[in-house]
Amino acid sequence: MNADAWGVAYGYHDGEGEFQTAASQVRDAIRRSMGAPAGGSDGPPPTTAVVVLHPGMEHHVDTPSTLTYEDGQTQDVAGGSDLSASGLPNGYHEIQRLDSGSVTHLIRTPGACALPGNAPGWGWAVQLYAARSRRSWGIGDFADLRTLCDWSAIRGAEMVLVNPLHAPAPILQQQPSPYFPTSRVYRNPLYLAIDRLPGANEITDLIDPLAHEGRALNADRRIDRDAVFALKYRALEMLWERGRARSGPEATGFSAYKKQEGRQLTDFATFCAYVERQPNSWFDWPIEMRRPDASGVAAFRAEHHDRVEFHSWVQWQIDQQLASATGQLDLMTDLAIGVDRGGADGWMWQDSFALDMSVGAPPDAFNTMGQDWGLPPFDPWKLQHQAYNPFIRTVRAAFRHAGALRIDHVMGLFRLYWIP
Repeated sequence: MNADAWGVAYGYHDGEGEFQTAASQVRDAIRRSMGAPAGGSDGPPPTTAVVVLHPGMEHHVDTPSTLTYEDGQTQDVAGGSDLSASGLPNGYHEIQRLDSGSVTHLIRTPGACALPGNAPGWGWAVQLYAARSRRSWGIGDFADLRTLCDWSAIRGAEMVLVNPLHAPAPILQQQPSPYFPTSRVYRNPLYLAIDRLPGANEITDLIDPLAHEGRALNADRRIDRDAVFALKYRALEMLWERGRARSGPEATGFSAYKKQEGRQLTDFATFCAYVERQPNSWFDWPIEMRRPDASGVAAFRAEHHDRVEFHSWVQWQIDQQLASATGQLDLMTDLAIGVDRGGADGWMWQDSFALDMSVGAPPDAFNTMGQDWGLPPFDPWKLQHQAYNPFIRTVRAAFRHAGALRIDHVMGLFRLYWIP
């Protein structure tokens, strides 16, 4: 498909096979959203910061440098040498020039996805929120998923596909669609099985009344996410206040999780703590809170340290339960096509998104008016300048505790329909 220097196609073939030319003002708007000057014809500024190596390729190193592998090991590289893809493990590495200190990111790919050698087995596609049991608090949870997986494994199943488990904002009203999350990196606390959390059996006098209200929600065929949210967050706050995460083995595991997640978890938890007080899009927040590095964020985080820690701890509990939710089966997770532009990922990575664009689909026989999904796309050029880190973190999160991934929609890795 013909495209300009920014990668913007001149049009598309519609459902009837006819070529539809995109209006010039639409193409101009898309280019401007990626940083092109109005009316300019030049392409985006070149970057040498990222080199993608497929099998059989080499990267020339013209000056003495240090190669740092993804696992942290280092190696000296002589100037004038060629790094062969065959000599690098798959992954994300860096090579730093000794003279200038400039860094080039080396992405070593396998070239193609490896397919399993054995014949594929069967499994379920499950909307986890609907897979509730008698013990559920009005919504299916990770304990229900484990029950389903154990039952299925006995009958020969090999996998379970679940809907996106992405996190909504921790506010009322709860976002009902798993395809319109605040974050694709972190997950939805409504899927926590409260009775399986550490310390829950020590405060049954407090938890049992909430559990009774939660189980009563199962009588309604509709899922009342707001009611579930209110009950589960009350229980989570009770458990947090008991301090189990701050001493003993719990504290060690929590600390390791925070170290592993790094600044990203802190920023996400900060967003959650602030959006509880300002439950609207970050576009409408005070200017001093509008970016993770803005002037007021560190002060807010220090003042509300306990609440930031609470939201971090909730994500750790989700990670723990998801790790054991599928038993002997492989989980196939589902990666939504985007995020709420006013949500956590939009706030954390606002320099990576084309925030004034939406993704969608052109008109066809089934949707004659076309579709606008209201989700901002990643800007491919900004991603490249960031060595694709936001995308990498997103995909890695989707694969965590999973054996396979459904990407909605995988065509978005090659082409995407942008709507100004």
